Amino acid sequence: MNEQPYAKKILLVEDEDQFYTPISRWLSEADYRVRAATTYQEAHSALEAEHFHLAVVDVRLDTNDTENEEGLKLISDMRQMGLTELPCIVLTGHANKKWVLRALQDLGASRFIEKHEGGYRRELLQAVDDLFRTAVNINFDLEYIGDSERIFSEVVEDVTWKTGDKPPLTLLTPQVRDLFGRLFADAERVYLSKLKPGLAGAAVVRAQPTYSTGGMGRSYVVKVGRRDKVETESAQFRKNVRRFLPANTVGQMGAAYSRHLGGLLYSFAETERAILQELDEYYRQAAPGEIIESLRGLFYDTCHNWYEARVRDRRDLPQLYYEALQLEPTKLIRRIQVVLPQLDPQADTFRFSPDAPPVLNPIAWLNKHRDECVLPVYQCITHGDLTGRNVMVDETGKCWLIDFYRTEKGHVLRDFVILETDIKYRLLAGMKTLDFLKLEKALLDADRSGLPPQLGPAAGEDVRKAALVVHELRRMAYEFSKPMPRGNLAEARREHLVSLLMATLNVARLRHVDEGRKIQAMHSAVLICAELDKLAGRQPEQTIFDVYMRQKRSDSLWAPEDSGFFAPALAVATAQQRFLAEQLVAGKVMLFLGTAVPQGVPWPNAHHLAKQLMQEIDYGVGNGEKPAKLFAYYLNKMGDRERLLAKHQTYYENQPRPNFFRRVARLDWRAVYTTNQHCYLEEAYEVRERPYQTLTSLDTAVPESEAVPIYKMHGSLSGDAFDSSPTALPLTEYDYRDRVTRQRVRRFWEQMGEALESGYSLLMLCATEDELDRAYDEYRPSDNAGLIWIAGGDFSEQEQDVYRNLDLRVLPDHPSELLTILYTLLSVEGHLRDDKVRG
Repeated sequence: MNEQPYAKKILLVEDEDQFYTPISRWLSEADYRVRAATTYQEAHSALEAEHFHLAVVDVRLDTNDTENEEGLKLISDMRQMGLTELPCIVLTGHANKKWVLRALQDLGASRFIEKHEGGYRRELLQAVDDLFRTAVNINFDLEYIGDSERIFSEVVEDVTWKTGDKPPLTLLTPQVRDLFGRLFADAERVYLSKLKPGLAGAAVVRAQPTYSTGGMGRSYVVKVGRRDKVETESAQFRKNVRRFLPANTVGQMGAAYSRHLGGLLYSFAETERAILQELDEYYRQAAPGEIIESLRGLFYDTCHNWYEARVRDRRDLPQLYYEALQLEPTKLIRRIQVVLPQLDPQADTFRFSPDAPPVLNPIAWLNKHRDECVLPVYQCITHGDLTGRNVMVDETGKCWLIDFYRTEKGHVLRDFVILETDIKYRLLAGMKTLDFLKLEKALLDADRSGLPPQLGPAAGEDVRKAALVVHELRRMAYEFSKPMPRGNLAEARREHLVSLLMATLNVARLRHVDEGRKIQAMHSAVLICAELDKLAGRQPEQTIFDVYMRQKRSDSLWAPEDSGFFAPALAVATAQQRFLAEQLVAGKVMLFLGTAVPQGVPWPNAHHLAKQLMQEIDYGVGNGEKPAKLFAYYLNKMGDRERLLAKHQTYYENQPRPNFFRRVARLDWRAVYTTNQHCYLEEAYEVRERPYQTLTSLDTAVPESEAVPIYKMHGSLSGDAFDSSPTALPLTEYDYRDRVTRQRVRRFWEQMGEALESGYSLLMLCATEDELDRAYDEYRPSDNAGLIWIAGGDFSEQEQDVYRNLDLRVLPDHPSELLTILYTLLSVEGHLRDDKVRG
């Protein structure tokens, strides 16, 4: 049952009390909820923060300005804000032809009403009523059965935003309700139950409507996602699905949109009384033979028209998959290096751990043998994202497809290899890597022999099920890829293996697959490359099994999880963290500490001090104003640099010390570079009784001693170095522009660049945007790819990809947590120096 009636919300933008007071009363009496705004700024803020169904806007929002057209500007802003679905009524007491034409034709306003002396109440209320019925078209009286109404917020949580910031819950939740109100505009009641969210970031809901005239209607599946993605999927369905799928399959019965979201209504023929479940669940419950029979029906019956309408052409097969997966080689490499930081894409081989034997590098293999991957292949329409979450199965075992966002022309085997990787790396329960490799080897042996895969007696039932289902998938794939019944099986295998290699490498960038399974996917990719070599008559020198069959014990931080000496502390660490720890052991890591404050960890900083000083001189601080600029303003106002310096020293001396700096002092850095002028780091080294040396000279080399060199790039507030003098210590924006200061800082960056060229790595923590930009400009990361690491717990997925594309390594860890994990890793293996801690 509905917790309360759903309000029809109207934004009224009117600057004169003599108008907005009666209009608000009229609309409220007609059961509309009114939010009044009297200025352009107030209305704009309301549109950004609140949800409305209709807007009533006066053209002139400043009575004293006859040229004022802020109301029309606001309507234009609405369209730019994505409020294309928001009907708008334009009001004015000073109508002219120019305003009418601009409002109705250029800006898409729904009605234009003049506030004439004879009265306009009836005309306004009639227009509002008409627009709610025709343009808004939401069933505000729809009753939600049981707890259906409470899933709206859960739907919002399931919808992901991979680009840009996700709108707040307060904006998205009413939009979800609007979508269901539009999709079931003629229903009396509806029962909603949430299904598992799609892997591509959409919410999936089962809906059972009831109608006043005919009782309970058919069951539907509703997909809710970002508006742009839903619009694309709807178009793909019309173009590539409706014309080809059999009549007794899925149908797209409707679409609805709001400002940020879209909803698609899917129906499934012959299933009004049947229970549908996702292939995920069906796979776990059904026997292998039942699953195989269902999949044969999916490929040979449901998708038959897609695969038969195919065209054969010679194509670069890896490039086809790069395009189909919306991927670029560089982006794929950066994603793989997240789980295999040691991978050099140019080298023919790589090692899964520092002391493991070398194995084939799949990326280098693709580049080296690209000509062998240019093959005559079939292209046709494919589903494009055939995973267990996008297939529904009824009680008879019949499969029904949903989610057509990626449905378009592609390689004929695309659906087969994507489903295989979904089974192996998501549906199949986790297992030790050696056991997984035995499964992969059994599948390859079965491909060559044509017999079912042979597994050892220790293999579990879930592994045997996966082996049988995947083997049958491959048999079907060969049938669809061969040009004729007597086609060359070796060529069909080559085509399938190259396709499977690309789908397997793509696993490295899937966010729903954990790191351990991604590493297993890379093992599989190595096996596939070796199998392709065999088809080409090249016998590999060794197999991937050499990594696990050796008897030698490893003392490395990269110990594989199959070994009995595997430390539990290593299990929670990521590959990048383990790699960085290994570099620390080798004395190869320099640390840069910037002046940014990590998210959620407030500590003393220049921004806080600058705000205090501005309060002292009664100056309002604007958004985005940098501390150095504010310090310059303070200096101009007070005229006393000694006073400004004393303010800095007093502020930092009297503040509590963040534990972060003690965590830094626990680890063995080759050198530390910092733009912080306070002495918290030096104090941390003293507390831990660890030797250090503060350096400010331009040309002081890293000393060969136990003392850790701490380079103060902008001088020190300690007063012990020449840089601390009032004329040398940079505080204001004028100081940072000084030629000597800029020369000194540039020399520091050059020094770090020289170290990078010598094979050292640089870890950047708490770096500001300016500091990251300077690092990129000075270090030329493309010349030192993989040597610069940045960490930040508040990096979005989009930001991580941007930095990776700039050849920077990204650790999506909070700086404090990263330091703790590194310390734990080194402690487990006994690689830390004796660390005396007071107290």
